[in-house]
Amino acid sequence: MSDTGYWQGLRRLGVVLYLSFFFLFLSLAIFVYFADYLSGLEIWDSPVWLEMRVPLLVVGVSGFVAGVVALARFQGKKRAL
Repeated sequence: MSDTGYWQGLRRLGVVLYLSFFFLFLSLAIFVYFADYLSGLEIWDSPVWLEMRVPLLVVGVSGFVAGVVALARFQGKKRAL
């Protein structure tokens, strides 16, 4: 009464979850390394950055939201056809 398909699917799911977590933690480690390196640069203390950081962040966030909305509308129109 063994169902080999069930156990193979369960094994594949385990491998996929393991690899997903591995690559998640690997990418997080790489991101932390580069963030630590880049945070020590002198550009973050420059007057240009101190003056322009809030407008750049607002434009970046609003551009990201506009892109997500545009993509959602495009996908909705594509499915409607």
